[in-house]
Amino acid sequence: MRKLCRSDSRLVILLAAMMACAHASASLSLNLLNACGPLGKVISQLEGKYARTQACRPARTTLERAFMARLTAQGQGPCLLRDAPSPRLADFTCSQLQMSNGVQIICFQPAALNEVNVYKKTYDERHAAAEKRYLDAAAACAHSTGDAARASGSLFPMALGEIADFELGFVTSMKTSAEHIGTAVHGYAEMDPDLPGDIPTAIEFLSLSVSTSTSTAPTAQVATRKIGDWQVEIDNDAELEKGFDEIANKMATSARMFSETFSIKKQRSEATSEEKRRLLQSLKWAVARHLRGEGFTSISSKRLAALTGLSKSDLLEMVRKNKPYTLRKNHMPDQLDFVMLVNERPSACSSMAPGFMVIDVISTAATMGIRADHGEIGILVVVAGECAHSENIDRYAQKLQTQVGEAIIESLKER
Repeated sequence: MRKLCRSDSRLVILLAAMMACAHASASLSLNLLNACGPLGKVISQLEGKYARTQACRPARTTLERAFMARLTAQGQGPCLLRDAPSPRLADFTCSQLQMSNGVQIICFQPAALNEVNVYKKTYDERHAAAEKRYLDAAAACAHSTGDAARASGSLFPMALGEIADFELGFVTSMKTSAEHIGTAVHGYAEMDPDLPGDIPTAIEFLSLSVSTSTSTAPTAQVATRKIGDWQVEIDNDAELEKGFDEIANKMATSARMFSETFSIKKQRSEATSEEKRRLLQSLKWAVARHLRGEGFTSISSKRLAALTGLSKSDLLEMVRKNKPYTLRKNHMPDQLDFVMLVNERPSACSSMAPGFMVIDVISTAATMGIRADHGEIGILVVVAGECAHSENIDRYAQKLQTQVGEAIIESLKER
């Protein structure tokens, strides 16, 4: 190969040889977590006022515009940093994100998916030793707590999950003050192929975050119910409800939303994807039947199209497209379904404060490859009209959410 690479006899052969040599030597860069000085400096800055004092800049590239558009559509307020947090990251796009209990800087640059795939396929014979040296060097940095390892997909920044899906990565914990936790994650991710424009097939990313060990900020409230081998995680997302309220206020609309998600898991599950799908359908309709007992009626596909101008499949496609790429890729193709119910005279509203309620019962398919995961049932309760802010509405919404949870629990007891 080296002899061929030095050949200059004919232009065609030379070009072919150059391409072959480049492919043969192509490898991923493993040189960020072991950049001890620059990384340690950025982590120290994050503990101070760095992230609150940096200037933002507009997006310049197609990749940056896609990133900003997806995050803005999800109600987040990303900031592309005008100046890189370190000269070591000068070639990266870096974004500042405020977390509920800390701050995070995410940097990314274009990469090639084929190189990521080659790295994984030839890991044992070509890359294992180099990766070990990389992690050992990262763990030896003065700012590290002494541990560095392969990262799981759960450490992939949620913001990047809007446009990409985790492929592989590395993580090290960082020394910080007693009240903070520092983490650095370096890795590669596949880009969403549906993004418009000249988008790379993959990105290389670095995530640096400093968070408090405990947070007093409002976060999603998660409770767990167990029924034999079944486990139901109940998530009341206050941030989602707050975001809806802000949008309603901007539109000068008297409306409120209450949300709850029921994640279904089963230990030692042997269920097939089709069996999981049928379970979600059964649970969704069990919830709908219960809500009919509260005076709600299902909105037919015909009426839905008349009200919205869109068919059910159109609405599902809109929701699918607005989901983060990492979720779209790792769920079954028919991952979403819903039934919409309406109550034009809910008992919580009076003649003095009229209004109506719409409830979406949404089923989301299980993540492929995770045996315990059986998917989710979510409910979105929207109250519109004068009664949206009445004293009774909070209690009534809580009552409905509790009843939905019990309907799900009772259905699982029979299985």
